[in-house]
Amino acid sequence: MRLVVFLLKCLVGFLASVGFLALLLVAGVAFLFTHFESHFEDWTGQEELPSRMVLMLDTADGLAEDASAPSLPISGLGRTPSLTSLTQSLERAAEDSAVEGLVVRLGYGNLSAAEAQELRSLVNDFQDSGKFAIGFAESFGEAGNGTLHYHLATAMDEIWLQPSGDLDLIGFQMETPFLAEVLEDWDVEVRFDQRLEYKGLADTLTRESMSPEVRSNLQQLLDSWFSQVAASIAEGRGLDEARAREAIDQGPYAAQEALEAGLVDRLGYWDELMGRFEGDSNGSESSAPPFVSIADYGSRQEEAGEDAPVIALVHVNGQIMLGNSEGGALSAAGAAADRISDAIAEAASDDDVAAILLRIDSPGGSYVASDTIWREVVKARESGVPVIASMSSVAASGGYFIAAPATRILALPGSITGSIGVAGGKLVLTGLWDRLGVNWDGAKAGENADIWSTNEDFDETQWERFQEGLDRVYADFTEKVARGRGLNQSQVEAAAGGRIWSGQDARDMGLVDELGGLRRAIEIARNEAGLSADQEVRLAPFPDPDEALLDWLRQTFAGRIESPEVLARLEKLVMLTERLAPLLDNLGPLSADRHRDLLQRDISEQP
Repeated sequence: MRLVVFLLKCLVGFLASVGFLALLLVAGVAFLFTHFESHFEDWTGQEELPSRMVLMLDTADGLAEDASAPSLPISGLGRTPSLTSLTQSLERAAEDSAVEGLVVRLGYGNLSAAEAQELRSLVNDFQDSGKFAIGFAESFGEAGNGTLHYHLATAMDEIWLQPSGDLDLIGFQMETPFLAEVLEDWDVEVRFDQRLEYKGLADTLTRESMSPEVRSNLQQLLDSWFSQVAASIAEGRGLDEARAREAIDQGPYAAQEALEAGLVDRLGYWDELMGRFEGDSNGSESSAPPFVSIADYGSRQEEAGEDAPVIALVHVNGQIMLGNSEGGALSAAGAAADRISDAIAEAASDDDVAAILLRIDSPGGSYVASDTIWREVVKARESGVPVIASMSSVAASGGYFIAAPATRILALPGSITGSIGVAGGKLVLTGLWDRLGVNWDGAKAGENADIWSTNEDFDETQWERFQEGLDRVYADFTEKVARGRGLNQSQVEAAAGGRIWSGQDARDMGLVDELGGLRRAIEIARNEAGLSADQEVRLAPFPDPDEALLDWLRQTFAGRIESPEVLARLEKLVMLTERLAPLLDNLGPLSADRHRDLLQRDISEQP
């Protein structure tokens, strides 16, 4: 019954945010829950896993870095696995005698270089246990870029490609629009600057083409990715690396060409792959192992005991910003500084927490917000709690800033990191307004009250102050990197200036300690905390997503809502609820099954 109440509260909180008219849906759901509660409990029950099974992973569903939604144990909800749950599931599956193998459906969907490498490593280790892994794609890319999906596929025993599909194994490209001409045509003046020449953010507004410095930096990143993928293809397909590089340069391929080149193992349709598992040599279908999704398999695994030491998992996903998340109870909270710094502080003060794992997938954002998180990482370390920074797809600029003071920093070879620099400024739109015939006028109190107005250019003093601010932030950034990483200033400058790096190159520059993904980060967190390799640990998200949702609901029902719009909708929601209550009361007896309670009593009283 508590689950029913919890779900009703979730619905009410959500609908209060999107509009009171949807209350009709709440009333209907509440009615069903009330009258069919026993059946609902059956729906939410967890079926036992089969004694034999093949696991399924569909990469088109995406891979959530952070399982930020509440963990509702209902089959069919939350089908996109988080990287954490996927890692734990494949580790368990490797030791589970009931699991015979893994089929991965791939070829399309978002997949970064780091994510492909993380998954590839997990699949490799799964196969090392003696189980098979098969990759299937209708098409790798289909007039797009299938390089990273194919990179993942090469870890598997077999690669299947639909006969009508393509293998768009073509390498990597990055393009950036340069807006200087169009902004000049519209009389928009750009007043941006950056530290230093590799930062590149201001270039898109002030230049007509890429600067030599930025071009060389991007080329180095792409070359690093190319080398990593070529090495993986060579290893997975039994080629020398020179041949793997040629294979990339000669793409894309039609399906038959890919087969003839030895890049895929078989052309076939999905039903043909499925048919491979149907029946045994005698044609008996009863021996065919059923397919179980990774998400379903993971949801049925037992968690570590409550007494086990905790590794606190704190996610930093998206742009780093000041304040707390106001996105709503059921939405991802994002990289809000208050939320993340509070999570780190809470974990550091928790006696059950042995280490903190800071998982970063962020291109940066606010300098002050990044500094707020940086401070809590420093305090956690000073309190004696190890902090391990684990980089996902991107941990650059502010994303690297918050990692710098960590006990250890790990990155995938394909992670994008670095970008130790700063950029900022404003667009001056007075020329555009003149062309459009729009006149702005007003008053100000304070000599520099208009310093960030887009209707006024910087004066000489304001420009000097702006430059001083860039210098101050850049100096603080580089100093904190030097202190956190144990580098001298010349070493930091060689890695800074706004340059971005692959995780592999960042390790060579001293910005990263080790190459590895989430699983390796957990191992290091365990080691830094002084826990033995075989000691059970509990990986717990901070803040707890379930508790965060319940707190939001408590505040909602306690009336502590600051948004006037949400308050107005809640008032209408309450009024409509009161008006519908008599109707629902009358409908209840009419629709009730008069034999339901009797039947339940008869069953329960049987010996």
